[in-house]
Amino acid sequence: MSQSAIPYCDETLNVVTGCSGEGCPCAPNPQAETGADRKGRCWARALCHRFPKLHGGAGYCPECDEGTEPDLPPSPNLECENCGSVWRGGPPFSRVVLHPEALEKLAKARKPKVWLVSALGDLFDKQVSFDFVDEVLNLAMLRPEHTLLLLTKQAERMAAYARDPAHTGYGILGYHLHNLWLGVTVCSQADADERIPLLLDTPAAHRWVSYEPALGPVNLTPYIGGRTHQCRCGFHETENELICWGRYFECKDCGEKTIIRPAVNWVVAGCESGPGARPCPTEWLLNVRQQCYDAGVKAYIKQAQYSKWGDPVKRVLVRFEPEPEQLPWTLAKAGPKR
Repeated sequence: MSQSAIPYCDETLNVVTGCSGEGCPCAPNPQAETGADRKGRCWARALCHRFPKLHGGAGYCPECDEGTEPDLPPSPNLECENCGSVWRGGPPFSRVVLHPEALEKLAKARKPKVWLVSALGDLFDKQVSFDFVDEVLNLAMLRPEHTLLLLTKQAERMAAYARDPAHTGYGILGYHLHNLWLGVTVCSQADADERIPLLLDTPAAHRWVSYEPALGPVNLTPYIGGRTHQCRCGFHETENELICWGRYFECKDCGEKTIIRPAVNWVVAGCESGPGARPCPTEWLLNVRQQCYDAGVKAYIKQAQYSKWGDPVKRVLVRFEPEPEQLPWTLAKAGPKR
């Protein structure tokens, strides 16, 4: 059975925990009007607050680590081995922590599985070196039987990594790592227009988009299905889907030659959850699903909000398990029980 509560994967591979908060609508905002926004709405941050061992390990001590403050107050649970101070909290979530030991989990796995990489962080955060990204991708190359889902909000840094000839990702993301799915998180149309073109600029065998939490309506039609090119006229779907990444296409409207890029292959959508979740009309999610169906792209609605007893203010969260036709892969947990 899956060790992950995320329904579209079998396991999570948390090689990175923590987030700088750049480009994240769930990060704490001291100037926000509501208490939830000031505190931050990130579920990963809340989980690491509740279980400090997930982020930085037990025994973190701000007395020994100068210049930082714990996320939680002192507690008689953990004691620093160096100075004897007692602390419960781990490092601040805004400080990214690397967990190279987590790679052993993938290296020792025998049964092929679908892994979500860094569900509690971002592998392409500015605090993560490209050398560490190399370690993750090198292992992905050695274990082609596993499917790795990589999701980031730092699409610009991901594209820069793929263009850096000094690192593993240069030239191989699209040609050799067929078990790697590169994806970006979008919450609004502004996110989609900023991050998805960068995702399309990054060579990859497979691409996906996580529209979660949905904070505004989005139109993904220009980016999904077939293969696309971008010129002065904007995004267009090409006529020849057999052209591989790296070839050129001449636009019939403006005459500009542009690069052909495979488009997004899968979309997952869902509303925000938790106390004080921001409203998400069901129409936003259904529209995205219809866009995907029209383009022949698989889509999965993970969770949605519905009015409670017809009251538009009171909402209830409903989660959905994915059907086989909604996923581009087969989960190990979907197989027969032994």
